[in-house]
Amino acid sequence: MHHKLFDKGVLGLADDRTVTVSTQFVGRSSASAGAGLDLVGRPMFAPQAGYPHPDGGHDDWHRNEVFKSPARMLAGT
Repeated sequence: MHHKLFDKGVLGLADDRTVTVSTQFVGRSSASAGAGLDLVGRPMFAPQAGYPHPDGGHDDWHRNEVFKSPARMLAGT
């Protein structure tokens, strides 16, 4: 599910490698809404051992070309 949401521009990564969620995201059920919204501001997991980290240029490209801005803010900020 998360990979597909990333490809569609619903999920992205901030400069500090925390997860961003588009304000356009609307879960079709309370479970799916929670699964998406609970990711706001969480740090990205490191790749499994032996796999390279993504190049920062790819993060920038995705943020500028795919992610559907603006990103949701953490509650209380």
